[in-house]
Amino acid sequence: MGIKVKGSLQVIVSGGWEASGNSARVQGQGIFLVPYEAKDALDLAFRNTDGPGRLTISVASLRTTCAFSLSSPYAHFLKIVTLFKKVKHRKKNFDLNEQNNRSIGMEQISKSDSFIHLIAGASRGIGRALLNSCVEKGEQVIALSRSQPDPLPPGCKWITGDARQPENFSDELPEVIHGLTFCPGKVILGPLKRLSAEQMLEAYETSVIDAFRLIQALLPKLTGSSIVLISSVAAGTGLPNHCAISAAKAGLEGFALALAADLAPKTRVNVVAPTLTPTEMGLAMVGGEKMIPMIENRHPLKSIPSVKEIADTISFLHSPSAASITGQVFKVDGGLSHLRTS
Repeated sequence: MGIKVKGSLQVIVSGGWEASGNSARVQGQGIFLVPYEAKDALDLAFRNTDGPGRLTISVASLRTTCAFSLSSPYAHFLKIVTLFKKVKHRKKNFDLNEQNNRSIGMEQISKSDSFIHLIAGASRGIGRALLNSCVEKGEQVIALSRSQPDPLPPGCKWITGDARQPENFSDELPEVIHGLTFCPGKVILGPLKRLSAEQMLEAYETSVIDAFRLIQALLPKLTGSSIVLISSVAAGTGLPNHCAISAAKAGLEGFALALAADLAPKTRVNVVAPTLTPTEMGLAMVGGEKMIPMIENRHPLKSIPSVKEIADTISFLHSPSAASITGQVFKVDGGLSHLRTS
């Protein structure tokens, strides 16, 4: 039993709910209103699933899904259906000022001293290079890692903590974070016959679950922000001995794509997926600097990116120049993932 209506609708239902735009919230006794101005066509399905005396209403759009129940006899269900009124979707005239609002707002933040950038995994490698670059630009940097370097770099606030336990340090963070970069993720290499299930899970947890935990805990602070997650070229390129890290980073990219949809239009989410970079850990993985020329030769550009290149790419994605970029994976890999030149 039910009715399904597609299109742009205005629906009024007695109850205790009110919605604005694409979001819904409880607001005492009132009405539930889905305005026709909502950008995405709404798909409303009314289903009686909770037994007699209960009416479940599910509301879904391309950006949001919310479900709620309200007490109602079957007679009330019929009354609600009769209140449906189709409304023509009115085209808005192109407004250049409106189109530029978000970009201008981001530019004002970045030019002031109020841009706050949280870097998780800032003690070494890409995270440390990004920290140094952001401090030079005058950003307010909050560095998060499980250990502190000695001496501490100047110009930043350092928090000792584990991304998987954000409840231990969230009180030390400001009310608003404009940029979040998540760098952690354990690199576990080895052929399938030598990998254990525990190692596969560890790679996935340190890359995906820890990012999920941190972002979920900080979500109220991230409205209007930019999030960048660090993946790997291995997520989309078949490389030997990379089963664990490939699976983990592919999962991270999938998570980022869905997250970008969840948080649009207020918060942008992107991914940077580099090839091998000459960090301390990267060099240790391949046997030292002596192996770099051979590895570079495998790349179409015959070079691998510097750590600064990766940091600059991340900074770009947090900048006003990337105000219209979200849900993307930027492969900084010298062409390795897509090009074959020999």
